[in-house]
Amino acid sequence: MMGTALCRKLKEIGSPFSYVEILEDLKEIRAVGITI
Repeated sequence: MMGTALCRKLKEIGSPFSYVEILEDLKEIRAVGITI
């Protein structure tokens, strides 16, 4: 639910900055996955 709302907001914004934030989050998630 929250994820779809976030995607919709990102589409509305369409800014590269928000895209970079998503990539940073993915890196953190990947790092956590490796440590586990």
